[in-house]
Amino acid sequence: MARVGYLMLLLLLSATASTGRRLQQNLAGDWQGCTDVAPPGDKTCAQLKESGDCNTSVTSSRNYCAATCSRCTPSANATTAADAATPAQPEPVASSSNSSTAAGSSETPAPSPERESALEAAAGQAPSSEAPSSEPTSTAAAIQPSAATPSSEASAGSVASGNSSSAAVATGSGEVFKGDGTAFSEKVDNTGKGFACSFRYLNDWASVHFAAVNLPQWDNGNSCGRCATVRCVDSRCKTQDVDVTVMIVDQCPECKHGDLDFSIPVYREITGMWPHRLQVQWQWADCSPFINGTIHLAPKDGGNPFWQAFYFSNTKYPLSKVVLNGMELKRNQFQFFEHGAPLGNGPHKFEFYAANGAVVEATTDDPLKVQDLNVQFPEVK
Repeated sequence: MARVGYLMLLLLLSATASTGRRLQQNLAGDWQGCTDVAPPGDKTCAQLKESGDCNTSVTSSRNYCAATCSRCTPSANATTAADAATPAQPEPVASSSNSSTAAGSSETPAPSPERESALEAAAGQAPSSEAPSSEPTSTAAAIQPSAATPSSEASAGSVASGNSSSAAVATGSGEVFKGDGTAFSEKVDNTGKGFACSFRYLNDWASVHFAAVNLPQWDNGNSCGRCATVRCVDSRCKTQDVDVTVMIVDQCPECKHGDLDFSIPVYREITGMWPHRLQVQWQWADCSPFINGTIHLAPKDGGNPFWQAFYFSNTKYPLSKVVLNGMELKRNQFQFFEHGAPLGNGPHKFEFYAANGAVVEATTDDPLKVQDLNVQFPEVK
């Protein structure tokens, strides 16, 4: 009897482990992950569900908060009696210790389903160069040539640095990188709050032309808001020698040095193909021609009279530091800036320092409300 019981236990453990592996390996297929992976930023999964954001393109494509948002049920055409009878016990998904998690959260994002699909396609049966029948029809419609006329808009507000026009643009670089190009998301609706850089506002261009940078070049979040000009150099690309500029809005924890993970419209623009894995070449570039309007402020949830934090978006050049009422704010790698002191009475003065040395100031009566600050860095010609 003891031997029979031991054999039954082995069979049960084997079935459970097999189901766990199947669940993990098919995150991009019929099964969905059954653990809560919190999105980068300040929202918990419960808050995300309460605000009705469970089914946004970013949340669903990256499978954030799968359990809370009730995405744990396998599709009807994939469920079998054996699957229904066996409790799913997914194995943990390996992740880097520096993966894109919200500060203060112990939940670790897993690779997106689209990234998993790209990995499988590259390792096994590569997709046909023709678009599959299940391809979303809206993707092709979203692709537009990326040529953009540099903005001639004069910046608003006061410029506090007299030498900004002659300063070297720190966002550009002559160094050329090569790596794998993949894709992970459709275009978004003027927000990057579901990405690791947590930009609360993306203009129409950045809502399409964005990418996630590999962990080695994430640079503790300092790559957020930088731009890269990229082209496909793989002989399999149907489109060759087309340069497209993208903004870094996210981290790709599983990508190696030189890799970039694009929006699907950008991937198709530079390769002429449905996303899988192709070699790309890129270098850091200037974002300013693609940014219009003024700097956007959004307060972080959870502030109190003695501690506040802020998100800043839509800057022509990446920020190097921000000062509020004479106190430098502490920058988090997920791009909120902390002010650990009482705000006091207004008006309140922000000083924004760009990576190229430019400085602008903005004054507001209430920094705890979402607003455009009516200032922008002057464009360096």
